[in-house]
Amino acid sequence: MIRSILIIALLIPYASDEYTQAVAAFQAGRYQEVLTHLAVFSPNPGELPAFYNLEALALMELHRTSEALAASEQARRLDPANVNYIFNAGMIYLTQKDFHGAEDLFRSSTQRFPNASRLYEGWGEALLAVRRFKEAEVQFRKAADLDPESPTAQLALAKLYYTTDRGKLDAPAARAVQLAPDSYLACYFYGEHLIEDRKDIASGRRYLEKAITLAPNFTDGLLAWAELLTQEHDWPAAIAACEKAMAADPADARVYYRLFSLYRKQGNAEKAQWALEKYKQLEPKRAVAR
Repeated sequence: MIRSILIIALLIPYASDEYTQAVAAFQAGRYQEVLTHLAVFSPNPGELPAFYNLEALALMELHRTSEALAASEQARRLDPANVNYIFNAGMIYLTQKDFHGAEDLFRSSTQRFPNASRLYEGWGEALLAVRRFKEAEVQFRKAADLDPESPTAQLALAKLYYTTDRGKLDAPAARAVQLAPDSYLACYFYGEHLIEDRKDIASGRRYLEKAITLAPNFTDGLLAWAELLTQEHDWPAAIAACEKAMAADPADARVYYRLFSLYRKQGNAEKAQWALEKYKQLEPKRAVAR
């Protein structure tokens, strides 16, 4: 449901304006723009690994996974000890739905770098993707034990418990937002925990709103925001949130089902039927993919 958290390692000393703009575009979710900036960036040899890493991540987000893996391999060839690049390569495998390849990469990499917390997180992500929850928990716990100050390790646990054991969610969700108050995912998980588990709607609302402010194209955040607005009977604002989610990910069947429900509430039968048809077209694909 939630995309894995990427260690990007994007910033490089004395970067050119084009590279800095490419980083800013990536962080804003404008992935094609990243490639446009990189196309006119002339990296020196020391900048090449970060250049290829950023290119790989932008290509991954654009679902050009074969090209993304090729760029990632270049980054790892030039800087083979950079565990961030290894982690990102594993995320590309997961995007390709090559779960076995991702697990093999992380397992072998933890043998090379046994104290690299981030690699255990990646291993856990590969296990989580195939619903091997107990094994994923072991790897996420290992990551958190190796680096107690890692917000991404806490986020990995929060993501796991959000799905599997809400009774364990409080500690990692609270710790993640404490360690990374400007992380959209930390704000999302903590906000959802406050709303759904603690029934603290006012506090949770603030965190959820911050999450989609930090990441305007975050589909899960927009859908959660739409649900909250629906409960407040603010149909136009809920529809607007869903339409933003649709623009961010037009292949997500959940968006259309939510729009179908909202258009019905508004009495807009024509749009409701359109949304339902879109949902029916996409739902079988979603059921296979997820």
